[in-house]
Amino acid sequence: MAGPRPNKVSTSHLVSRFLKVAQTSVYRVKFQPPLGVQNFLTRSLRGFDYTTFGRDIEILCSEASLPGTTLATHDVTADYQGVTEKMAYRRIYDESLDLTFVVDKKYNVIEFFEGWIDYISGVGLNGVRGAYESTPIGYRMSYPTEYKNNIYVTKFEKDMQDKQLQYTFVDAFPTSINSTPVSYAESDVLRYNVSFSYVRYVRYRTATQQISPQQNLSTQADQQLYGDTVPQGTVTATRTTSTGGVQDIMVDRQLQRDAAQYGQTWPSYNTKVGSNRGRNSAALQDGINAGFSLF
Repeated sequence: MAGPRPNKVSTSHLVSRFLKVAQTSVYRVKFQPPLGVQNFLTRSLRGFDYTTFGRDIEILCSEASLPGTTLATHDVTADYQGVTEKMAYRRIYDESLDLTFVVDKKYNVIEFFEGWIDYISGVGLNGVRGAYESTPIGYRMSYPTEYKNNIYVTKFEKDMQDKQLQYTFVDAFPTSINSTPVSYAESDVLRYNVSFSYVRYVRYRTATQQISPQQNLSTQADQQLYGDTVPQGTVTATRTTSTGGVQDIMVDRQLQRDAAQYGQTWPSYNTKVGSNRGRNSAALQDGINAGFSLF
């Protein structure tokens, strides 16, 4: 079969094509830290509430990378004379997702990621942070399912008219925080580099959805980028009940949707029940109902 023949291409055709190229500066990162991490940051006197400051941290992500992938191959040399072929036998994903953040004046960016790693390593869970000023103290790591969750990166364009790319990084968690230099030289913006490990990524190319101006801005952003498949965050419900009291119940919106569809087949909650914790199921249900009343 012959190759392509040369042909004329008009200037207007080239201009119309090359003016419709993707830009590097239009993207968004979305975190969904596990409820245990959110609970830990709220209750450990760190002064960080992800439901309040989480969106600001996502906006402060100044650099991200769309992931790469490779195929591991082996050589086949005996099938054809003088020919060496390569055959794929495994798909390999990048080892990490690297993100750069601009640090806010309240240092919420640093508090969030340091707190996440503290939760993973047990700092503040197995004793107060001050105890780790002692040299011989050790670390007790949390169980992986308690600190891993998906991270989402969406690449779109300013006009919001064409397709968008949605990347889901499965079971991601922070593995390293780079040292951040400060100096008396000319002042610059403080930047913070965090690397995340993940199992694999899943990519979708979807049509950009148009959103209603009557919708809440927070809901618009989540539905625009992720549809209705991604949990939109959590809220804290605090309520005292007649059967013993339920305090600081983290109510996950996705669990609420599941309950509405499948009934009250409740998974484990990160709950703090009053003095009758072992037998206070009625108090727990009151707390769950309190969470529903917030929506």
